[in-house]
Amino acid sequence: MFRTEVNVPPSTSKISLKQSVLCLGSCFAEVVGRRLAQNKFDSLVNPFGVIYNPYSLLKLLEYSLSGEVPVQDTYLKNEDIYYNYDLHSSFSHQQLPGLQERVAQTILEIASHLEKTEWIIFTFGTAYIYRRRDNQQIVANCHKMPGSDFQKELLDPERILRSFQRFFQLLGERGLTPKIILSVSPVRHIKSGVVESNLSKSILRVAAQQLMDTNELVTYFPAFEIMMDDLRGYRFYEKDLIHPNEMAQDYIWQKFIASFFDPPAITFIEKWGKIRQAMDHRPFHPESEKHQAFIRSSMSLLDSLKDQVNVTEEMASFQKQLI
Repeated sequence: MFRTEVNVPPSTSKISLKQSVLCLGSCFAEVVGRRLAQNKFDSLVNPFGVIYNPYSLLKLLEYSLSGEVPVQDTYLKNEDIYYNYDLHSSFSHQQLPGLQERVAQTILEIASHLEKTEWIIFTFGTAYIYRRRDNQQIVANCHKMPGSDFQKELLDPERILRSFQRFFQLLGERGLTPKIILSVSPVRHIKSGVVESNLSKSILRVAAQQLMDTNELVTYFPAFEIMMDDLRGYRFYEKDLIHPNEMAQDYIWQKFIASFFDPPAITFIEKWGKIRQAMDHRPFHPESEKHQAFIRSSMSLLDSLKDQVNVTEEMASFQKQLI
């Protein structure tokens, strides 16, 4: 044996192709969400932007579930651009009313999406948070304001659990019971230091375990453990030696679908993978009989999937290649 494989037990609940999924959290949530979208799942990925700590992430969901919006003092101006401390820097505008309108609209959209969401995937990046010195409020993003404006702290598992308890309460008040998958991001936060990053990840893992132990709707997927123990070689990392490369992402994704997806969804993903490969294929001789036969075969496969997903765009793309 030259590796330590992390065996992920099959989930008792399964994700089907027709179910709606909401992916939230660190940049690794976007990796999972992007693959869901590529495979035609009804998925929404980080609508608030990348949010690393669980406290700030759950605060944003509270806005949508309670119908509230960020208060005035959460907005700031930096170099003639307006931002909000509760949101990612992708939420910015040259005019304050424009930003406020976009934030309010996003909150409404998430509220609407939560009504149909059957799975929420949380990927927590760090337990470190930054607190404003002027009003003691925790921020999701410092937006490049002076470091002296903030105090760095470490969340404890109890604080994370209290945030989730409020989240579950709001879900219950609206009669919503989505299943929840928790994960710790495999991306290490080296800027804080290796020791500090490990401490942070351990807190997130303890909180995830306690949540799973106390709520039957919550389960855990070991993305962090797979990266650290199974894919421990640097050949599984990008050049920055921090982010998992595509090979590692593929491996973790396969572990994920094997555990959480129902058999029809797995079969569909396998077939859809062939469609995506066919669409990416660029022939030297598109008019050749061999390629034309390849196109007809791909269209036949697409036709067999049209009752499961919308294939209009893909069918039109192949149709253009027919002679």
